[in-house]
Amino acid sequence: MQTPTLKTRLTAIRAIRHKAGMDDDVYRALLQRVIGVTSSTQIKDLTSANKVLSEFRRLGLGVDKKQDGKPKNEWAFVFRMIPTRQLYGRKIFRLAQQLGVIQTPAVPVASKAYVEGIAKQMASCTTALEFCDEERLHNIVIALQAHLDRYKKRAF
Repeated sequence: MQTPTLKTRLTAIRAIRHKAGMDDDVYRALLQRVIGVTSSTQIKDLTSANKVLSEFRRLGLGVDKKQDGKPKNEWAFVFRMIPTRQLYGRKIFRLAQQLGVIQTPAVPVASKAYVEGIAKQMASCTTALEFCDEERLHNIVIALQAHLDRYKKRAF
């Protein structure tokens, strides 16, 4: 039988997973890596649930937009990606900076949600950026570049 606090933690794990758009394979791999199980139904103690929530927090998932009165950097995950994906992540971040300039009003960097919306429309990507593989990230880079090129042609 689950204690009320364990049940609360498991509910939070599932909610964060779904809110982040984490697909099943990535989620199971994360659980396996962190606590050695492949399903949240196998989590039987509070320590394991806390480890998963700590990993989510480390990845920037399920964290409020503001911490300590400062806005959260929603692009911080790019600089924690594995090296093969980080190359694409950095390129997407630079393209997001260019997208921010063309928005009305202009912003330093386009939001992650805005970039994911373009990725969904142009590259059929429904996964959050931090969970995409190299091929999907490459397709997103191409889609964002095409979006910017289209805007530049319209502007002149």
